[in-house]
Amino acid sequence: MGGLAGAGGRGAGGAGGAAPEERAPEPWELDLRDVGVQDAPTDGFSCRPLAAELLCAAWGVRTVVLDPADGAESWRYNGPRTSLGPPAAIAAGGAVFARSEKGVIALDPADGAELWQLDAPELRDLVAVGDRLALQNGDSTVRFYAQETPERLGTWEVPGRYLTDLRAHGDRLLAVSRDEETGGAPEMMLLDGTGREQWHAPRPLAPVPSLLELVALDEEAAYFEEWDPELPVSVAVQRMDLASGEWVRTELPHPAEPRAVLADDGLVYVTDTAGRVTAVDAAAGEVRWSAETGVSGASEPLVADGRLYLSDQEGRLSVVDTADGGTLWTGPAHPGTPGLGSDAWAPAPVLLDGWAYVVTLGNTLYAVRLPEL
Repeated sequence: MGGLAGAGGRGAGGAGGAAPEERAPEPWELDLRDVGVQDAPTDGFSCRPLAAELLCAAWGVRTVVLDPADGAESWRYNGPRTSLGPPAAIAAGGAVFARSEKGVIALDPADGAELWQLDAPELRDLVAVGDRLALQNGDSTVRFYAQETPERLGTWEVPGRYLTDLRAHGDRLLAVSRDEETGGAPEMMLLDGTGREQWHAPRPLAPVPSLLELVALDEEAAYFEEWDPELPVSVAVQRMDLASGEWVRTELPHPAEPRAVLADDGLVYVTDTAGRVTAVDAAAGEVRWSAETGVSGASEPLVADGRLYLSDQEGRLSVVDTADGGTLWTGPAHPGTPGLGSDAWAPAPVLLDGWAYVVTLGNTLYAVRLPEL
C-alpha cells in the first residue's frame, strides 16, 4: 500500500514544531539508495523545484521532498509498488500530485499530508494545464480536473485511436494520437484546460519516413525531433506553427541523441552522447551553431539565463554559453556507483538560488554552488 512515510530532516517536527532555522547551504551528496532508489536512470528518478525545496520522484513509486540546504528529507510519499513507469509526481496549484493505489493523490507540499484523491485506473499520464489537471488512463480519453478539488471539468476522446503524447504550455494542451489498428496516421489536436478543441479538425504530423517525437510546446508552435528511419538518432528539428499549421524543417549537421530542450526565445538545443550541442532557430529553419563541449554521455539539458546546463557520465556539471556553444565551466566528477542504467542518460540538472542539483548515473544526487561567470 502507498502512503506517507516518516519524514526526516526539518519536516519531522510536524505542524506543531518550531519554525526551521535559516542556514546557509553547503555542498552535499546523497546516495539515492538512502531514499529507496536502486538505479536512477531505470527508476526514472528526477528532481524539480518546489518553492524553496526539491521535489524528487522515481516514476510513480516514490516521491520525496528534500531541503536543498543539506539534502535532508522533509517528507516522503510511497506510491503503489506496482508502478513501473510514468507518470512521476508533479507540483501545480499549491499541491503535489502523485500516483496512488486509487489513482491520483493530492498532497500538501508543506508536509505531504493527503488533501484528496480521485479514481484514475491505469494512469499513463498526468499533466498540469494552467490551473487544471489532465489525466490519460491508457485509452483514447483525456479527463480534465480542477487542481483544488477532484472535480471533473471536461473530457476529450478520440475513438479508434490511442494517445502517444500530451504536452502542455500555459492553459493549452497538445494531444498526439495514432490509429488503434495500424499504429499509423499520427495526428494531433490542440485543447484548452477543459478539453475543448482549439482547431476545426485534427492536424496530421508532417510526413516523414520515420518517427516525429514531440519535445516541446510554446505559445506559438510545437517542436519535434525527426528520427532516422533506421537508427535511434534524430536528424532534424521540425516546427509546426499552432496558428497556421505550417511546418519548418531544419536538418541537423550531425545525427544527435533524442534529447532536446527549448529556450524561451524559440531556439532548440540538441545534444548527443559525444558532447556536441547544436542550436537550432526552428522558426527560421537555420542552425545557429554546432559545437563540441566535451561532455561525454550528456544528460538531458537545461537552458536558463542564456546558458545550457548538462552533466556527463561521471556526474560532472558543465555550463555552456548558448551564444556560441563555448564551455564556460565544468565541475568535479561525482562517479558514485553506476547501476544497471549506467548506459542510459541522467535527467536535467535543477537550478535554485545560485545552486545546481545534479542526479548522476552513479545513483547520486549532489549540490554544487554555481560560479559567477
